[in-house]
Amino acid sequence: MTRRALALGAAAVVVLAGCSDAAAPPTPTTVTVTVRPDETPAGSTSGPVSGSLPTGTPSSGPTISVGTHRSVAFGSPTGNITCAAYLDQGAGRGWGLRCDVLERSWTLPPKPADCEFAWGFGVSLDAAGARLVCASDTVTYEARVGAEGVWWGGQPGSQVVSDPRRGDLVALAYGATITMGAITCQSRLDGMHCTNTTTRAGFDVNRESYTLR
Repeated sequence: MTRRALALGAAAVVVLAGCSDAAAPPTPTTVTVTVRPDETPAGSTSGPVSGSLPTGTPSSGPTISVGTHRSVAFGSPTGNITCAAYLDQGAGRGWGLRCDVLERSWTLPPKPADCEFAWGFGVSLDAAGARLVCASDTVTYEARVGAEGVWWGGQPGSQVVSDPRRGDLVALAYGATITMGAITCQSRLDGMHCTNTTTRAGFDVNRESYTLR
């Protein structure tokens, strides 16, 4: 994965590391997800509604730590959200994270004058804060089985999701958490929730809405 491909405006990255069974690694769960061929493609938007998400009741689950890895990628159990993160040590920027959402019904603010590319099809988080994505690329393929960032696949908290357009994806199971430096993401029934534990900035995102904190 290239840093350009994860461009969040500054950096994009995600995390994970986790526990494993020395005797025998757990077998990933395969979940088949049917994706309608008429889903809104990444890079476009439709429909109403943005704002606050319900907090939901998070289930406790495994925590995956990135450890010494410098990149990580994961999907949501529905396959609709894909996140990728990498470590940028330049100027102390640390980890950067980006999550793109395939199908969404967000109401977006006006496109900024300095955004030359597709606007608002994802969100990003780094040391500078959380923001909507302006980019000419996508991270929706970064979590495919066999990709560089899914080294954590097979650990507790991971599952395999089958998507007819992208093949098998490695997803962060509901209730599981992944940590990359100061950034922590938890997968819940109401979406992906990511926070920089140092700055307290973050985002909550799902199909219907997004919140930047």
